[in-house]
Amino acid sequence: MAIIGGGSTAFSLSGFPMKAFANPILNIKSYDGKILVVVQLKGGNDGLNTIIPFEDDLYYRNRPTLAIPKSDIVPITNTIGFHPNMSPLKSIFDDGKMSIIQNVGYENQNRSHFRSTDIWLTASDVDKYYSDGWLGRTLENKYPTYPETIPDQPMAVEIGSNQSLILESQHGGMGVSF
Repeated sequence: MAIIGGGSTAFSLSGFPMKAFANPILNIKSYDGKILVVVQLKGGNDGLNTIIPFEDDLYYRNRPTLAIPKSDIVPITNTIGFHPNMSPLKSIFDDGKMSIIQNVGYENQNRSHFRSTDIWLTASDVDKYYSDGWLGRTLENKYPTYPETIPDQPMAVEIGSNQSLILESQHGGMGVSF
């Protein structure tokens, strides 16, 4: 999932180049320059082969067939690097416009993939069940008169087959999905 606040973003889907917006629909100059992009990779993605600890011998010892060769990694610090397919993000990272948060988790982990996903999307405690997502609640606070007053531009754009729990609020979906 990608939530894009504006601009033109290029990426590839199953090897086909795509653009989220060929002509930006958002007036990015009307913002304070702060745009949050959340990328949630689902399925077979592996975090250790996305942001790779290439100086950690354990990575290579425990992944004799899965490890990305050190020569292919795009270094971003002295110890970690991007998967080679993420090389277009290096300049964004180098310009200080991208941060990476690793090893995010929660106490008393639930061993169910589905429940753990709900906990992540809602930012709830293990024993709490929410029907709205953390980003939906954030946008609901930023736009308290929604849906009576519709913003001039989308609050969030989600690329995917349907809107996920992360953008749900007490008033419904807080973004546009396509």
